Amino acid sequence: MELDEITGYHLGQAFGYRCELGPADEQARQVAADAAAHLDKAGRRAMDRGDAGAAVHLLEGAEALLPPQQMNLVAQQSLIWGLAQSGRLDDAISRAARIADECAAVGNRVGELRARLAGSTWQLMIDPDRWLAGLRALVEEARPAIEQDGDAAARAVLEHAAGYVDYIRGRTGAALAAFTRAMQHARQAGELWFEDSIRGMAAIATIMGPTPRAEALRWVIDAEAHSTTYQPYLVMARAGILAELGRFDEARSLLTETLAQMSDRGMRLLVAMAMEPLCISEMLAGDHAAAERAARQGCEQLESLGEHSYLSTLACHLAEALYALRRYSESELWALRGLELGSSDDLATQVIGLSVRSRLLARKGEASAAFALAEDTASLARTTDSPWLQGDAALSLAEVMYLAGDRMQATVITQRAIECYQRNGSTARVARAQRLAAAWTSGSSPASG
Repeated sequence: MELDEITGYHLGQAFGYRCELGPADEQARQVAADAAAHLDKAGRRAMDRGDAGAAVHLLEGAEALLPPQQMNLVAQQSLIWGLAQSGRLDDAISRAARIADECAAVGNRVGELRARLAGSTWQLMIDPDRWLAGLRALVEEARPAIEQDGDAAARAVLEHAAGYVDYIRGRTGAALAAFTRAMQHARQAGELWFEDSIRGMAAIATIMGPTPRAEALRWVIDAEAHSTTYQPYLVMARAGILAELGRFDEARSLLTETLAQMSDRGMRLLVAMAMEPLCISEMLAGDHAAAERAARQGCEQLESLGEHSYLSTLACHLAEALYALRRYSESELWALRGLELGSSDDLATQVIGLSVRSRLLARKGEASAAFALAEDTASLARTTDSPWLQGDAALSLAEVMYLAGDRMQATVITQRAIECYQRNGSTARVARAQRLAAAWTSGSSPASG
């Protein structure tokens, strides 16, 4: 426990005792204000070190000591984010809506837009199909007002939301550019925790995009070195890249350590989200049972939190793992579940889920429908700038061709997938595709993985 937290606690206690003796006078209100200031400082430092649970406790304590009209937008942004990271998505959204209403009531248009952007970003995680288009429209609505009248903190929120929309839509280059602008604004505003949180999202965009894996790894390691706060996103990104380079033991070790650290800090949402890179790593390593366990655990955790954006994608990863384990009925259920939950503009979810469905159709003997769906999915993947999505869609199409009896075309399309993976140096994905091609050449019928 640090000095500001201790001081704030005792001043708050003193204010409480004073109120028990009668109505608070000016001196008592000053004690409350001093207590709130100390708790606010301690809460923001808790955000900086990634302790979401402690940050929420301290910032809510500071808020309770102040009159309602003394709203601090900086503290509110921290509270909204901390509530969401600790798994209280509904509380984060309702707080953002309340702050937006209060800002609108006093004519603070920039404050209103800033709160609406924050709330809509978390609403997207609960109902992605409904809120992705809404967030995209809100970014366009907010941009003129915030760029003209907003401070650096408001611009950081705007660019973060814009980057998140681009990331979901598979436009990782545009997402990385927006996240970079958001980091610059957050740094200018002195919001270190927000800058580093955005840096984590930039790292995830780097993984999804065409950046060569060796270069992406150097980027993440450099970002970790320059980060002043605890940033599990960066560690998860590094683990994901290591897995793509075939360094599976290092990836597992990093993820295991990070999961324990996030659990200790009360970061329930990120703990659940970390199951996705763990699942992908195990799939690339060929341990489909471990991948299934990780994906299922993450799905259960996200479901309990009411989160549906990452759940939709992870459900499709679970479908992939189940498909590789030849549990086809379960695989179909989870693919449908993920596609139902996800937005039609969430291209990662769409490509993964539809790829599984096309192969399942092929295994049912519905060759024409399987081929049409696999072709459409490959075309959809090509609208993104993600080599691994493009490669995975091509590999799925190759398997459909193999199952339909066209081994020669399956080999040609598998090479197309390998070329996608080679563009950014994903040696583990190349190896997986080569294993499948070798099995098809020998006449065996493995499930993808």
